[in-house]
Amino acid sequence: MNITFILVLQWFVYFISAYFCMFWLLTYLDDDESAPKKNINNWPLVTVAVPAMNEEKTIEKTLNSILALNYPLDKLDIIVINDGSKDKTIQKIKPYLKHKNIQLIEHKKNKGKGASLNEALRIAKGEYFVCLDADSEVHPETLKQLLRQFATKNIAVVMPIMKVKNKGKLNILQKFQWYEYIVNFLFKKLMSSIDCVHVAPGPFSVYRTQAIKDVGYFDEHNLTEDLELTVRMQKNNYKIIQSVDGVVYTNAMPTMKRFYRQRNRWFKGGLFNAVKYREMLFNSKWGDFGLIQLPILIVSGIISLILLSTIIYELLKRYITYLAHMSSVSFDFSTFIKSFTVNFNILDVGLASVLMMVIMVAISILFLYLAARYTKEKVFTYNPVLVFAFMFFYFFLLAITWAGVSKDLVMGKVQKW
Repeated sequence: MNITFILVLQWFVYFISAYFCMFWLLTYLDDDESAPKKNINNWPLVTVAVPAMNEEKTIEKTLNSILALNYPLDKLDIIVINDGSKDKTIQKIKPYLKHKNIQLIEHKKNKGKGASLNEALRIAKGEYFVCLDADSEVHPETLKQLLRQFATKNIAVVMPIMKVKNKGKLNILQKFQWYEYIVNFLFKKLMSSIDCVHVAPGPFSVYRTQAIKDVGYFDEHNLTEDLELTVRMQKNNYKIIQSVDGVVYTNAMPTMKRFYRQRNRWFKGGLFNAVKYREMLFNSKWGDFGLIQLPILIVSGIISLILLSTIIYELLKRYITYLAHMSSVSFDFSTFIKSFTVNFNILDVGLASVLMMVIMVAISILFLYLAARYTKEKVFTYNPVLVFAFMFFYFFLLAITWAGVSKDLVMGKVQKW
């Protein structure tokens, strides 16, 4: 590979990464933390939809958390959708149907989350519509806190802070996801301040029911129905707000297989929907969302692939000569192993590269610190060594996932929700 081409790619990544880091840092410094809230004397009717497929281990805790909300029970319209579960989910749900405000929609075959939510929407009685994933739990004060954020009529969605459950029992992969969720919250807050949130995630985002209906319900055939709906709402000039008050607790993926599958779907969904709404890309009509956020859905994957491939290249290029030498001795591996030495010096990477790496890590630590302060999560005191490991290694997991996405796209692999 041409060395000049490699350098150009590296500096392209450095420039784009530095630009976005500075953009979000300046956005943070300019952010007005005070958000208007409205006083509510008569709490509105709220529909809470719980789509569930094979959630026998978690569905009870989810429903109990809804019933434990500090909210008038007669103002809750709870709809549980059993979406073709093959386990004992339906048996876990049935005892809750004794509550007159809980009803069940049952699918014999799986229809998907989008279809489940749309069925709930068609019979929803609430002025507001909430989706709560069946593996998540909501804090008792969250609903009231989020409803107070609907200060103006063009606010269509208000999102809670999403935290990871059971922190004391997390493995390393799950702890990395915990850190990621915290950082994502901070970025969502900054995106919210400049009207460029691209996804209102499944766990307990509160929608105006009429706003969803006005833009055409959830897309039932989309890999990331929540992201697609959010982008569609941005296209229709609705506001999406990240609250700093309400909290919802969700599970982090416990295994690499489940983590990869989840992130693969997320990344593909972001890419497909950026292409679907390509008329918004770099279009000032949609402000920072069109100029900054939507392009990031595409650029982030490109940057990850460039960084991964250049790092692999840098690590391997100095050993290419060994292959040439091996071919001259008919690949005598015993001789090769005896003479093999690791010859890598960080200074070989170049002063500019080292400097950029130090700057990026410093800014990343700053963002994680700020996010932890907002969310009141004890990240650095919990395990500071793991935090630094997260800074260096979590990127590789995401980059490998992007490599898998690229392979799937080239191979024409079709993925369902």
